[in-house]
Amino acid sequence: MSREPLTRVFAGTSWSNIIRVGAELDEKGLAFSTSFRKNIGEGKETRLWKDVWVGNKPLKEEFGRLFRLETDKDVKVAERGEWVDQTWKWVWNWRRQPRGRGMGEWDRLS
Repeated sequence: MSREPLTRVFAGTSWSNIIRVGAELDEKGLAFSTSFRKNIGEGKETRLWKDVWVGNKPLKEEFGRLFRLETDKDVKVAERGEWVDQTWKWVWNWRRQPRGRGMGEWDRLS
């Protein structure tokens, strides 16, 4: 992901320097951008498939077949589950049920 638009948004601030230095470190292979994790809180602002919130890449890259079955590609984490007796239960909305290789992804995701 290019940092250029962020640099313009934060132009003249300390954040623009942090973003610039981070991009330089990434280019040198020092993994600046992957050194941070997103705190999702209640999951109301975190996109389930497109944001990096678990692991080192978006779930859509790790579980591409399931992502293609998703009816809402921009769904938030909080919109795909609910608390039942103090346990998080996922609530999926697939175009069709996973099958074949999609079931392998489903097993890994679960």
